[in-house]
Amino acid sequence: MNRLLPWLALIFLSGCYTLQQGYYQTKLLFAREDLEDVVKRGDESAERLEKLRAVPKILAFAREHIGLKTGGSYQKYVRLPPDSKALTWVVQAAERRSLVRKTWWFPVVGEQPYLGYFHKADAEALQLQLKSERYDTRMSGVDAFSLLGFLSDPLYSSMIDGRTLVEIVDLLIHESVHQTLYIPNASTFNESFADFVAKKATVIYFESHAGEIADAAGTIARYLEQARREHEVSKIFQEFLESAKLSLQAFYDAARNDALLKDEDAFLAKRSQKFDELANEYSLRVRPQAAGTWYENAFAAGRINNAVILGYSLYEANPAPFEQALSHANGNIATMIRNLQHCLADGDVDSAAQEKDLWQRVAGCRKTEVDSVP
Repeated sequence: MNRLLPWLALIFLSGCYTLQQGYYQTKLLFAREDLEDVVKRGDESAERLEKLRAVPKILAFAREHIGLKTGGSYQKYVRLPPDSKALTWVVQAAERRSLVRKTWWFPVVGEQPYLGYFHKADAEALQLQLKSERYDTRMSGVDAFSLLGFLSDPLYSSMIDGRTLVEIVDLLIHESVHQTLYIPNASTFNESFADFVAKKATVIYFESHAGEIADAAGTIARYLEQARREHEVSKIFQEFLESAKLSLQAFYDAARNDALLKDEDAFLAKRSQKFDELANEYSLRVRPQAAGTWYENAFAAGRINNAVILGYSLYEANPAPFEQALSHANGNIATMIRNLQHCLADGDVDSAAQEKDLWQRVAGCRKTEVDSVP
């Protein structure tokens, strides 16, 4: 119980939003069961039980071979109701007349580009409020998140349902990275770093457990092919996204000096035409190459706004600086992580220029005298 107190203090200091969400988070935490007890009782489906048995092995690997901090996370289990569509609902917002995202500030973690709600109705209410304040909005469901080590994350049933073992390994390592190294006010960096480590470490996990996993070699081959394909499409998508943002920014800059577009209805109509042009261009240039990936359905006609576009930017991976840092660590992922912990010890950012500097520090991080984890 004593570990709950600092979190509750943080909630009370942060206002009504975190008080409300802290209440629901606390309810979920009190619904936890020991993972070991759930497995022993055996009243989950055979598929779930097989996945639950793998979790302690994944966490031990993350700690001992990758050097991640897992703390007490994922040792408890929360079974969500069968009709749960998502664990939380996330709302993002952006200005209508410029590519500027709305952010919310919280103690310790700094600025966040979204708010998350445990009840969809609460997220929908915020979305309506933001729209009334003339913001573009985007709402999506997520099935996992990290408490960054302030509390031990439970394993939610949504984190294993519908996922293969390789996807579960990737997810648990990704979330554990957030507990190990997290830079306030640098959401894109944090996600890119977690994505990079998870992809590298997942391959190492299957290689080191090849004797215990059926068709481990085939699983690795398929995972690597999928990662290669996603990286290939991601580069194409990123190029289109950057081009789209430049085109939109030029439109917004011109609109400031256009007397006709001072009228909001006229501006939104003209902007809608611009979005339709982007959707058509995407359909011709990118969608055929993105078949079978998440990117296939991006930039869909009628579903584009500034919040959507900036949301795409938030989660686009940037592996190149991490590849350089890994090379400086002699290819050892655990050493790379500890090097970055040293190089980014004062890595808090509060401006785009500082975030750019952060990436440069990653690429140049070469504190290779740190011993690797055996």
